[in-house]
Amino acid sequence: MSINKGRAYQMVMSKLKTSSEIDDVFHLIGLIASCESIISDRLSAFLGGTKNEEYQKIQAKKSFESFGKLLELCQSELEKEIKPINGRENLETKNLYAELFAWKAKRNQIIHSVCKSSSPEFHITEKQLFAEAQCACINGHRLLRLLLKWSKQSKAKNKKIK
Repeated sequence: MSINKGRAYQMVMSKLKTSSEIDDVFHLIGLIASCESIISDRLSAFLGGTKNEEYQKIQAKKSFESFGKLLELCQSELEKEIKPINGRENLETKNLYAELFAWKAKRNQIIHSVCKSSSPEFHITEKQLFAEAQCACINGHRLLRLLLKWSKQSKAKNKKIK
């Protein structure tokens, strides 16, 4: 069965929205990874549409661009304030970059705390891991909504962005 990107986004967003009802930490970790995938996809689309030179070099080498690198390349645009639109959805942020960067750090802690034992910062209890993963999903849902709003605004400014 093949699904298109829009439908996949909807499925992930729906699951993230109801993540407070999920009782399996590995399901939550999968949602965190899916959330990161959508964020990376939107950042890549923005960079491709704006013909960012550094991003084009990465693409030409057919090398992998990390989530952190994508954030770095979009930093100046992501640091701009996002305001609510005329009383509609009250979704806003002063600095989407800072929020995404903090979420990335939390995501790393959660994912690596499952199996990594070399660093004391990753040693947390199962209960803590579950709570942190659930929180990352809830925050990821909000950040994805903000990023999709940012993406739409970026497309409106630059019709070439897909």
